[in-house]
Amino acid sequence: MNDPVIERVAREDPAPAGLARSEHEALLARLHASIDEPATMTGRHDPRPRRLPAALGAALVAAIVAAVAIIVFNGGHARSPAQIGHRPVDKPVRLVPAGSVHIGDGPADLLVADGSLWVAGQGYVARLNLADGHVQTRIRMPANVIGPAQLATGAGSVWVAYQGQGQVQRIDPSNDRVIATIGLRGAASGGGIAVAGGHVWASIVSPRRGGHVLVIDPGTDRVSGPPAAVGTGPGRLDAGLGSVWVQNTSAPNATASRIDPVTRAVQQLSISGEPTVGLGHVWALGSAFGRGPTVLYRFTPGVRPAYLPGAPFPRGVAITFGAGRVWVLSYPRSRSTKTFRPIRGTATVTPVAPRPYRYGLPVGTLTRLGALQPDAIAVAGRDLWVADFASGELLHFRMR
Repeated sequence: MNDPVIERVAREDPAPAGLARSEHEALLARLHASIDEPATMTGRHDPRPRRLPAALGAALVAAIVAAVAIIVFNGGHARSPAQIGHRPVDKPVRLVPAGSVHIGDGPADLLVADGSLWVAGQGYVARLNLADGHVQTRIRMPANVIGPAQLATGAGSVWVAYQGQGQVQRIDPSNDRVIATIGLRGAASGGGIAVAGGHVWASIVSPRRGGHVLVIDPGTDRVSGPPAAVGTGPGRLDAGLGSVWVQNTSAPNATASRIDPVTRAVQQLSISGEPTVGLGHVWALGSAFGRGPTVLYRFTPGVRPAYLPGAPFPRGVAITFGAGRVWVLSYPRSRSTKTFRPIRGTATVTPVAPRPYRYGLPVGTLTRLGALQPDAIAVAGRDLWVADFASGELLHFRMR
């Protein structure tokens, strides 16, 4: 599943030839450490210590005193960390393994809703206890699903869309039953679903008309009104900040789209990847205009500059939010640039502080995973879950 993602991962970030695993891990650790520190020089590095002239030293002392005065005046908080030349400092959060659960074939998406963890997999949607992963209910779904899926919550229901199915299932969480199956007018589903503005939004791929997002009225369980035309190959959706956000996966229009849920007007964004709303912003693992390396971007509608410096994640596939951080899930490295041959132990989860400083987003300490195809991540309180599509396992971590 997720062939475009797999191809990108193999192409962008292959394992260096001839590099031992321990050496590679050390290089990776040094890379993240270097990302975590702001640059302090712009020219060549000169290792020789230099003395400040007396006048410059006095000016520097005066500047530091002024900065401290500003912080005190503002109640102990500087207005911007960049004003005094330092990145924001957050208390580190580490992940402690808390076990795993074998859930079944191909877990493709996770959702925290109605006090439970919901899992969409091949032929099922499962409902689990958030604390220990105990399976409470297993709901039958189309058995021929082999690709991506997405879960959403709203209008008193849990909604699920599988890529290629051409339909959406509606689940009543009060009795864990499918109460409606909504056809998408003969088009293949893009596997995206979201709830916004009192309606349910589902992405579709039409062979003749290109990519669209349909609107479902939850009062009638029918498609309502005209679709919104978006980019090519629309996939996952998200809702928030007054908009519906669309991931477009195929050329020539593989940039993200923004839909006004009232007018259904569409705006094409200048980044690719899956837009995800959290911590007051829109985030995406993508690249500028769909080209170049994958970066975690932060986008703030209506603010200039809308896009701020990000952090590189060439194998990043999914994000979630928790403990005041963005959590980035990354695929394992591949032994080949032509086919995806994952290297066990190189998939990661990495916390990122949401407050950028002058040189990018502060990246925390990564946690390595044994998963070979991790494709979904979710946080509930201090519990973090990762779904491994390849093994059918859910990996459970607690934040410390």
